[in-house]
Amino acid sequence: MNKNRLMDSTWLAERLGVSLSTIQKLRAYHPHKLPKAVRIGRAVRYDPETVESWIMDNMQEGV
Repeated sequence: MNKNRLMDSTWLAERLGVSLSTIQKLRAYHPHKLPKAVRIGRAVRYDPETVESWIMDNMQEGV
């Protein structure tokens, strides 16, 4: 995990090319469809390395 910087949900939405509300809805109703998050109090943060690995693991060929 990148110990220097954890990113917020706005960053994740931009990285995945979806709206912030999509990230919020997925986190509330389908958290298994998002990369693992770190919860710090009420804040939800994402490790960029974990997100990149999750993207690579979830890529589909021929789509």
